[in-house]
Amino acid sequence: MFINSPTVRYVDRKRVLQYRWGLLPTARWLCKIGKSINNTCPLCRGEDDGHHAISGCPRLSAAYTVRHNDAGTEILEAISRGQLGQCVVMSDVGMSRRRSQAELPESMQTQRFMQHIAFPSTIPPRLQDALREYRESVPDILMVESADEGTYYMLVEVKYCRDTDPIGQQDRASNQHEPLRDLIKQNDPLAVVLQLNITLGVSGVIYKDFTENMEKLGVRGTAAKSLARRLHFLAVKHLNKIWALRTSLVHGKKHRWGHRGTGATDTRASQAASLGPIKRRATFLEPDHRKRQRKR
Repeated sequence: MFINSPTVRYVDRKRVLQYRWGLLPTARWLCKIGKSINNTCPLCRGEDDGHHAISGCPRLSAAYTVRHNDAGTEILEAISRGQLGQCVVMSDVGMSRRRSQAELPESMQTQRFMQHIAFPSTIPPRLQDALREYRESVPDILMVESADEGTYYMLVEVKYCRDTDPIGQQDRASNQHEPLRDLIKQNDPLAVVLQLNITLGVSGVIYKDFTENMEKLGVRGTAAKSLARRLHFLAVKHLNKIWALRTSLVHGKKHRWGHRGTGATDTRASQAASLGPIKRRATFLEPDHRKRQRKR
């Protein structure tokens, strides 16, 4: 979809294709073509590859959080306009985007954790007190719906994952909120606790179960398709932003996000010096095949 879109820049398309084909100029790729002597990340010294750079480096965790919050806010806004918008009790995403403050109900603009949430009267007081004292992992969205047979609690978690392996992140999300599910069941015997994990590919992949999951959250038809399209383009643009931030940190330049890198470490500089004058300049720089020297 992003290939033919006029709203996607050339550099954004380039980065996505490089990531999908395994051609991002990471340390692993540079080592493979003989322009680096190891495959360690220049920022965290871990094993470097495309997915590590876009979604696994600890030094870029702030950029990953921004991407996650932007995607979570899009999903939260779609749910608030859907059939189950009144069931949203709290959210851990969406506060960073000021334009959304006027569109979201006041109950969705709460702080992290649940100590200041006005729970609906259908939730037993004992469970309300337990949730306010709960200090472990909090889901991105908590929804509560009352029915004749009991109260339904829906835990919604948004995860970015490797395009070809969403199962790992789904299992991680399920294990992450297991204590919260047990807490709800212990304090509300009639509770029906469900967890819905929405996984998104880091390069814009939207999985087949996305439409089914959004239908369970009250987002159907064209609204679900429009949401999938926005999330697709959001991931494409964030991929290049994350790569640009990584490049600035590696070369010690100040990025427009406000981060400043430390540049090459002593180990990395000594490795580049050992390669000789020809390879030293291209060791950790991305080759630009469009530039050619003019013949005199």
